[in-house]
Amino acid sequence: MRDQVSQTIRSFRGVHFRKFNDSPEFVRYLADRIVRAKRSVDDLTWIREMADERQGGKAIEADKRYHDAIVAAANNIVYKEIFMFTDQPKIEKLKYLIEKDPRYYRCGYFDNSEIPRPAFIIIDREEVLLYATPHIFCSIRHPELTEAFNHYFSALWNKATKIKDGRLVNKQTYDNIIARASPQLTETVASSTEQAPVQQS
Repeated sequence: MRDQVSQTIRSFRGVHFRKFNDSPEFVRYLADRIVRAKRSVDDLTWIREMADERQGGKAIEADKRYHDAIVAAANNIVYKEIFMFTDQPKIEKLKYLIEKDPRYYRCGYFDNSEIPRPAFIIIDREEVLLYATPHIFCSIRHPELTEAFNHYFSALWNKATKIKDGRLVNKQTYDNIIARASPQLTETVASSTEQAPVQQS
């Protein structure tokens, strides 16, 4: 499957394509690209991670670099992220980012779905970092392909339920997500949101 995807993408004239061997290598690359972004990052975080790809020291280190890169970038450029909360690590990621409160970070979500779907990150509306199961990790630069991803992300963002938009956190939405995903965490919600501006709803 991975080779078929690579061959299809490479068949487009003028495409710049790079394939990564595993998830940690891919995440290290995307963390570097996020930090170096100049205008915007659009991040679609809505697939369940494969357990064998997310274990081990390299994966943990790569994820930390990714999350720290988001905070660094979102203090300077607009960073939009769309979640589906398919597993606990995504909840922990949301909590971390809301607590850090980078100035230009925005996020929303869709309810979980079993429909198979790829995920991707768009850097400066020019490069698409695509990942999907099983084991597809690649970077694509091509004006027409990238434009299609840009339009798709914009449509998703317009439909997503917003958690943080601009400087405002919708506290009710955030609390509901935490409580629904992990009831034992409800007692710690207030401490992780008390510093964030709250949108009254």
